[in-house]
Amino acid sequence: MNIRERLVNSGHLVFRSESQKEDLLDVTKTKIALVENLSYLVEVHGHHLEITAIKSDHRDDRDLGPHCHYNGFCADYYPLRSAKEGAYMSPDTLVFSTFLGHVARSPRIYEVGLTPEAWSWKNRTALLGVTIFPDSGGPHIHNGVH
Repeated sequence: MNIRERLVNSGHLVFRSESQKEDLLDVTKTKIALVENLSYLVEVHGHHLEITAIKSDHRDDRDLGPHCHYNGFCADYYPLRSAKEGAYMSPDTLVFSTFLGHVARSPRIYEVGLTPEAWSWKNRTALLGVTIFPDSGGPHIHNGVH
């Protein structure tokens, strides 16, 4: 089983649509750097993630430059307390900021976007050394790699 298959079948990802799983498996839709990055979070640290957008289910964002969803460099997700859909981590807890610290140290991390509910001093501090920006839309963390 290759790294893409291991990630998709890990039991640590909750997919909102089948296209998200297909995007991660398709070498023409997602970069290996993104797969390695997400694999680090689930295999090394055991995190559970609810995927909210990868490529096929994200708006065309190529106007933002080369490191975008359209070019296969990004995923949007929300960390979960368990592998159960909707078991979201509360953004004002130590476990959430610890998770963000793991994101900050993950391979090939390029940028992280936080939506308003997670845009706190504690969470931004956990991401020191990473380009961060306030993101919009429903609750999620934007994870971009290079």
